[in-house]
Amino acid sequence: MKIRTKIITCLLVIGSIISGFAQSDHIMKQADKLVINMNEDIVGQDKSSALSDAQKSKIKTLQVDRLEALAKIRKDGGSEEDKKATNKACYQKIYKDILSQKQRLAMKEANEKKKKK
Repeated sequence: MKIRTKIITCLLVIGSIISGFAQSDHIMKQADKLVINMNEDIVGQDKSSALSDAQKSKIKTLQVDRLEALAKIRKDGGSEEDKKATNKACYQKIYKDILSQKQRLAMKEANEKKKKK
């Protein structure tokens, strides 16, 4: 009986680990997609203002943190205001600390075009 319990416990632990990796991988893919979309928006307005690899890495890290925070807020039953505050904080860091003036302008133009559609 003890061996059976140990085997079941091991299987549950392994399943939890695999599930955690799958969720983490999904968040990483989402963050990659968001960085690619941001770069495409910038390049669509000004080809010379593409994101550098260092900028992409920093933005991806912030996006992963944001997506994990949003998942935690959803899990804990947080409000829309909590989600908005998390999003706002992330994007303010990106705009103020990572993007150059030309890149911010290109993003602003891209967002205005999206709103008109």
